[in-house]
Amino acid sequence: MDKVLFFSEVKLSPAMRAKCLLLKKENMDIYIYEGDKGEFYQNKDFLSQYKYLELDKIKDLKNSIIYIYGITILIKKFFLIHYLKKNNRIVIEVADLPFRHGRIKDFFYGAIFNFLLFFLSDKLILTSEYFKKYLVKKPIYIFENLPSDESIDKLLSIQAKILDKTKINIGYVGGLRYFEQLRLLIRYACQNNNVNIHFFGEELNVENKGQVNKIVEEEVEIYGNNNNIFQHGRFNYEKDIKNIYESLDLIYSVYDEKQLNVRLALPNKLYESILSKRIILVGENTKLCKEVKKYNIGYGLPSTLKYYDKFKLELDKILANLDSFDYNKIKVKELLEKIKKQKRNLKKFLIEE
Repeated sequence: MDKVLFFSEVKLSPAMRAKCLLLKKENMDIYIYEGDKGEFYQNKDFLSQYKYLELDKIKDLKNSIIYIYGITILIKKFFLIHYLKKNNRIVIEVADLPFRHGRIKDFFYGAIFNFLLFFLSDKLILTSEYFKKYLVKKPIYIFENLPSDESIDKLLSIQAKILDKTKINIGYVGGLRYFEQLRLLIRYACQNNNVNIHFFGEELNVENKGQVNKIVEEEVEIYGNNNNIFQHGRFNYEKDIKNIYESLDLIYSVYDEKQLNVRLALPNKLYESILSKRIILVGENTKLCKEVKKYNIGYGLPSTLKYYDKFKLELDKILANLDSFDYNKIKVKELLEKIKKQKRNLKKFLIEE
């Protein structure tokens, strides 16, 4: 089985593109189907590199690995995936768990999700080892949200910064969501002239377009000062990621930890921060925070407006002591070894019986 179809409901994310590039180097034949969601990923450069398939062509595939990304696609294309399973191997990537709605709904959605995984999949790829406990038993491979080799080289070339505490640049990089957590950062910026806030990305859904602008307006009306809040909009990951991280002092990756999925997930910001030697701020009660402390790359913060005073106090303390942050203790080599191991064994997991 040397043919792989990446079957995704969204434009291929940086982590998915990294897998395409990796398996292409392993001499596997790459096919792609991607849905309309996630326009901000801008995959136009990929059109000439891979075989893009329409839905009506996918059903003709045989003796291939069908690599599925996205929870929604399991429901929408259930019968197609079930049909493909007869002559192909179905590998489903679990990049998120459907646990973000409250205990009763989470139980219901979790049961449906696990049924789909059990019925449709031959193997699972997990982007966080912490997901394992909540999923059906299938052959599992842990392949985290790792950048491509090209992006790794770019991020590694960024030098650790001598920080100027009179003007700190804090950045949020990626699709804009978790608006309560973004409000925490925006409120802090309104109250602190020595901090610049940069948003690289845009809202993920049409119904949320302009939500960050609205939050900025509301916070400025109460606290004043928006001269230090900048929205840069959509960006091209492969082309722009180095310049973005180079321009920032700290990366903001505080999400809604009331959601079980958020408490367990390991987003790509973790790896990008380690490789670029940029301090990362995350939710304090998450597995991400555990990893951040393990790699000596950042700090945990409260993630709800209810605890804004504590959030402000903690962030004040972090920013006041930036000059004591020891970049030499960041475990970059440890991460590079993990990346090497995960990438080395991915093809073997996909093709072996």
